[in-house]
Amino acid sequence: MQDLEGKTVSDKVYGYTADQAALYALSTGFGTSADPRELIFTTEASQRVSPTFLTVAIWDDTWLEREGLDLTHVVHGEQRVFLHDEPLPCGRLRGVVTIEKVFDKGRDKGALLFVRTSIYDLERNIHLADLYSTIFARGNGGFGGVDGRTPELASVPSRAPDISISQTTLPQQTLLYRLNGDKNPLHYDLDFARSAGFDKPILHGLCSFGITAASIIKASCEYDKRRLRAFGCRFTGPVFPAETIVTHVWQDGESASFRAISQERDVIVLDRGFAEFT
Repeated sequence: MQDLEGKTVSDKVYGYTADQAALYALSTGFGTSADPRELIFTTEASQRVSPTFLTVAIWDDTWLEREGLDLTHVVHGEQRVFLHDEPLPCGRLRGVVTIEKVFDKGRDKGALLFVRTSIYDLERNIHLADLYSTIFARGNGGFGGVDGRTPELASVPSRAPDISISQTTLPQQTLLYRLNGDKNPLHYDLDFARSAGFDKPILHGLCSFGITAASIIKASCEYDKRRLRAFGCRFTGPVFPAETIVTHVWQDGESASFRAISQERDVIVLDRGFAEFT
């Protein structure tokens, strides 16, 4: 495992269409109200792209198994998105995935990987964004490597939130979101979900991530008045289809902290969230 540190495990070119960007927007909470500003992200009229679309535009999980990770024990711990420019409604992207750090948390806990995906817009010849993921490989610890930790996400403030936004997910939310490329059966197959320890299929973590980003774009950015240039959080619990995600936001000028809960179960599902605006 230690030899993965510093290794580029994927370098691919991806094309995407305006319809794919709109599908992502629809699958992450845009288009759910009569507000005409919803159309900014869901139709071709002056179309803008949700920043978190980049998490699926360059989706590639094939390297996990290729590099010897046990897929049944891989857990997505955290996700961060940093934009250097705004995505076009359609285009071609190059995604370069590099494992920056590998930590050995012990045989009973697994390995912790800090992964960077650098994204380049080939139409404009620019460095578009950097994505950072924290991945727990629970079946790959105890290899004799060094222990350590990834960059820490800050806790949310202790005071009451400034804004709370509710978004009820659809019963078929996972079936809609999987059309973005993540076909993991955990999110639609009952038997598979039960074998993983869940009573029923769960929402994709990055779907919850995208829904929360959409909520903040609507409430804190007023759709189009400000741009979301950085966004990240820790995944702390699953969301089940048809549950309501309530995003609590603490505003601080050109940045914000957030936490998301499942309203029905009163469980934190995303925590230590941050958003930066421009």
